[in-house]
Amino acid sequence: RVLFRSKDAKQSQMFVSAGFFGNRDEWSSLRRAWRAVLDEKGIDYFKSSEYNHLTDQFAKYRTSDYPPPFGRNAAKEIKDALQRVVREHPAIRGVGVSVLVDDYERVRARPETNGIFGNNPYHRALESVMFETVKMIRKRPGHNMVAFVHDDGPDFAELHLLYQGFKKVNPKTAKYMGGFMPLSDKEHPPLQMADMIANSTLEFGLDSIAHGGEINLAKISMKENISQLALWNESYMLSVLKRKLILKGHPIPLDLQGDEHG
Repeated sequence: RVLFRSKDAKQSQMFVSAGFFGNRDEWSSLRRAWRAVLDEKGIDYFKSSEYNHLTDQFAKYRTSDYPPPFGRNAAKEIKDALQRVVREHPAIRGVGVSVLVDDYERVRARPETNGIFGNNPYHRALESVMFETVKMIRKRPGHNMVAFVHDDGPDFAELHLLYQGFKKVNPKTAKYMGGFMPLSDKEHPPLQMADMIANSTLEFGLDSIAHGGEINLAKISMKENISQLALWNESYMLSVLKRKLILKGHPIPLDLQGDEHG
């Protein structure tokens, strides 16, 4: 099963899709351990946006009982404890994809794209996570199916149509895809963990922007459980465009004919 979470708090800069995958027994064990941490700390669920701004479940850490920096430190103790739970379940693996909005729009505006990328960067990130997850699952012994779960936001119906369309145009991958369903992230610990990796992927992408595209792996939290983090920048998307044009038998523009674009 794969648990997805989206991140678009910085959507003027990037969209992120991320998730974890594991089998039924692994998820059951993680649920119990995650829930035990929440109960011990006196909160109902973990959500990165509330942790980052000390609101809702973390609001008490902004009160006079926790003057700075004690509130932030107390909140971080909760996050650190939850991340220890994740590390104690090494068989649960994560995948994250960041799409840089400016780069995406620049490539999408090229006349030869002809709708290849679509108008929603998050859709491409979600499809990329699905594709990469199935690739990893196929390498495991036996014939394994992947059931995808997404947080139940207002756009879930649209995302379900995207899932169905993705299966139609990727029939080999579709053989390993066993459904796409919504669940509440406030009620299901695995989705809260997916939210955590989505936030980590967002930080990874923003750090890359700040440092001119360089990636500092040492700054990636939860890296012990993350199998893959991908960044859709202009260079990568131009390589994708070139491959698509070749597959369709279309001419390759002069500026894409060099080896730097694959």
